[in-house]
Amino acid sequence: MGKGIFSKVSSWFTGKSRAQPDEKADSAMVGVTMDAQGRIYVDGKHQPHLEEKLKAQFQERVEPRAHHFQFAKYWLPHLALGNSVKFYDTFTGDDAQQSLEVLWNGVGTQLKNEEPLSAEGLALTSQEAGEWKVILISLPAPLVPNECHFVAAVLKPDQPTELRLFGLEKAAPNTDSAPETVLVEWNTEGRHTYSPAAAAASDAFIKRILQIVDSAEESITFVDLRPMGWFS
Repeated sequence: MGKGIFSKVSSWFTGKSRAQPDEKADSAMVGVTMDAQGRIYVDGKHQPHLEEKLKAQFQERVEPRAHHFQFAKYWLPHLALGNSVKFYDTFTGDDAQQSLEVLWNGVGTQLKNEEPLSAEGLALTSQEAGEWKVILISLPAPLVPNECHFVAAVLKPDQPTELRLFGLEKAAPNTDSAPETVLVEWNTEGRHTYSPAAAAASDAFIKRILQIVDSAEESITFVDLRPMGWFS
């Protein structure tokens, strides 16, 4: 891999930002959580009607893999929203796929207690959809809830600073989410969710997020991540 490709993204890993996450998923960044008293929360809101249904599952819960979780739900939002022009230029250029792999491997170098994951399944495509440009990142297959199937940036090419960033997460089983996915959007304040979500297929995901941006649809939940150091 050439030095030119590496230099475009290596500066993103010259040091940890103040908001560098722990390798364990922060409970404020995930969709469904359980506290020490067994109370169930969905996007930070107490949901007592789900407690009996999900308590046993959470007691045996497998945490998302640090590499997968941090790449999709920390680094991509921070890079895309923190410098949208650089993100757009990097991931629509001739070396976009190679740059994405450099970024993935760079996240792996930040891990302390887990082995890096293979980049198998990591892919990038971009397409025009009317006035919108969609940059779609397909992740290695998610294995557990709170890992992402896809992350997509949506923007108008002449207005890259207005970029919006969406993700399609694998949902916890036995919830009421029929497609077993959670549709999220990140901004510099936190994490939004939308309903209905979308099937875990790229075409369905893109169609759904274009519906959201075209109709100015409002999210159904919002978690303010700034108290946890998000973009601080």
